[in-house]
Amino acid sequence: MKKHKSGQIIRYIEVKTLTGKWGEGGVAITKNQIEFALEKNDKWWLFIVEGINTESPKNILSLRIPVLEANRFMFDSSWKQLAFKKIKFLK
Repeated sequence: MKKHKSGQIIRYIEVKTLTGKWGEGGVAITKNQIEFALEKNDKWWLFIVEGINTESPKNILSLRIPVLEANRFMFDSSWKQLAFKKIKFLK
């Protein structure tokens, strides 16, 4: 959270860290974080910090209310464990 010297909240910042570069795997936010972002709207920012465990300079990227720009959900391979196994299709 970033506040103005008057005490008014300027922005809410969600920080995600990555050990390497931001790749196809992306970064994740939870349902609660999405709901909070939607509630706070233009005051919510997502910061991604690349290379958190390296000695080289960190790369910090910031996105202003990206949840409003999202137009699809991606289900990574971790969803496999929730899938129903051996579904038989009718011929």
